[in-house]
Amino acid sequence: MTLDYKDIPVQIKPHFKGGEGEAHARLMEDPQGKIMHGTLPPGSSIGVHTHEGNYEVMYFLSGTGVVTDDGAEIPVCPGTVQYCPPGHSHGVRNTGDEDLVMFCVIPNV
Repeated sequence: MTLDYKDIPVQIKPHFKGGEGEAHARLMEDPQGKIMHGTLPPGSSIGVHTHEGNYEVMYFLSGTGVVTDDGAEIPVCPGTVQYCPPGHSHGVRNTGDEDLVMFCVIPNV
């Protein structure tokens, strides 16, 4: 299967997972999990949340931000990958002046 995210409508998610501002998501979802192209505008965040029954891999494509990874704050930039295993928590915040863009894979385990 090939996905072209230009053909997938953007979902606007205000205060996603308790975060600030809004997240923009182009999402493909099936019973196996989710594959998402996500954007956080400047000042927006995805709130800290725990992964139960799945994990998440986030690959950052552009922009700058900070990931809260089990309580530790870690800067992210293009080329950074963040992995959140089952039972662990994370969140992400755009700290830059441009969109923070990421590609995320969230398989159900």
